[in-house]
Amino acid sequence: RIIGYWNEAGFCNLTPADSPQRELPDFGCWGIAQDRGGELWFGYYGGYRPGKVLRYDGRCFPQVGEAEGLPASDLPCALGQDGEGHVWIGRGNQVWRFDGQQFQSLPPLDLGQGYVRKIQCDRQGRIWLCTSEGVFWGDVDGFQQFTPRDGLAHETVNAVWQDREGVFWFATYGGGICSYDPERLQVFG
Repeated sequence: RIIGYWNEAGFCNLTPADSPQRELPDFGCWGIAQDRGGELWFGYYGGYRPGKVLRYDGRCFPQVGEAEGLPASDLPCALGQDGEGHVWIGRGNQVWRFDGQQFQSLPPLDLGQGYVRKIQCDRQGRIWLCTSEGVFWGDVDGFQQFTPRDGLAHETVNAVWQDREGVFWFATYGGGICSYDPERLQVFG
């Protein structure tokens, strides 16, 4: 259980075995984000036990949680960053935005039993929430939903990417990929 990175010198370990304060959870990490201060955030899925959100400050991995306004949960934890460097967290149908001190809870998304799988930001600063019920895009003022009824290849979206021409590409689970721009929607696969 280590976290490391690659640079010109090779693989660098952030979690030496002789540092017990840096011990990481032994369950799945679902998300990574970097805030505007350069700290790395890690979202863990706990399965049958509470998941964790950890923030690496260059020395250790303190847990972030209820003291900062983020309730405990055993749901998968997606993380992302907006254009201003704020960290966003998605668990189940709930999304939070960290303002540097506290988490701001946004209204729940209409996901039924679904959940937020990934959080990404486009060049216009909008947040994209990849979910098991389509994709949502917006900001703290609200989100719009894009689903197979709108032409999306599949309801479960794993990732979204905006290319240099401004076209959005969606990687779906079971429906291949599709692209969207204001002029047309194309489905591949």
